[in-house]
Amino acid sequence: EMKSGVALDAYVRDCLARNTPQFLRTIETWKATLPHARIVVRVLAQAVAEHGNPAADFFRLLGLDGSGWEGDDARVNPSLDFALLHILNKNPWLFRSRQDNEPFKALMRILPEHRLGTNIKMLSLEEEQRIADHFAADNRIILTKFCGLTGQEAERIYESYFRPRGDGRAYADVGEIE
Repeated sequence: EMKSGVALDAYVRDCLARNTPQFLRTIETWKATLPHARIVVRVLAQAVAEHGNPAADFFRLLGLDGSGWEGDDARVNPSLDFALLHILNKNPWLFRSRQDNEPFKALMRILPEHRLGTNIKMLSLEEEQRIADHFAADNRIILTKFCGLTGQEAERIYESYFRPRGDGRAYADVGEIE
């Protein structure tokens, strides 16, 4: 919704008020609908993928050959320098629709490496904490019941990937002049 002018903090407030996304409820609905199906949830992170690569992990989980997906050193979640993101955000007429990513793709093709980043944090630490607290119980249930993790391993994954770390500067904290 950002390209149409909805502020991110307003969008987050709305999602929390509507309790969305409802991952746990969706998974439990699938389980109730298909009671004999094997439902496996994986944390989408390279560090916790069974073979170090989420794509290879997914194919192996399906019983398919996951080879050919390992060892790709390509940039993970490439982004633009946050100053360029700010310019794009302030100029929504550059986009034909919400789903139009052509300006972003064009910049990714032509910009030098030093103008690319690794996705600056878009939310403040307080907003991240509010989201984490809101979904804490659901996330712990998903990790233990559907990811097959137990005890310390579930808690380690939860603390590492579902709790805000507070490192780095957030876009929301960068002043207009900066």
